[in-house]
Amino acid sequence: MYCQNKNLSRKTIQSYEQAFAYLSKEHSVERLVEVRTGHLRQYIAYLQERGKYTVVNREASKMVNHPDKRSDFKKQVSSVTINNYIRNIKVYFN
Repeated sequence: MYCQNKNLSRKTIQSYEQAFAYLSKEHSVERLVEVRTGHLRQYIAYLQERGKYTVVNREASKMVNHPDKRSDFKKQVSSVTINNYIRNIKVYFN
């Protein structure tokens, strides 16, 4: 709700949600104060390894968007995209 009140874009909010979903699932993080630098480094490594369009916030979106039919599905995520994720994480934690 805080992010919506700040009028952040839907895409930025989804980026935050995706990062926290990863931290929750992979590191059992339930509160932001539990996040450590190592968790974030592992998240960045995960982003670099996973490939494009392999992660979604809502599984139902796969039925609409069909990411597996894209020509760049599972291709390497660009450094620009990774840097955007890093920037969002820095802003979020500041």
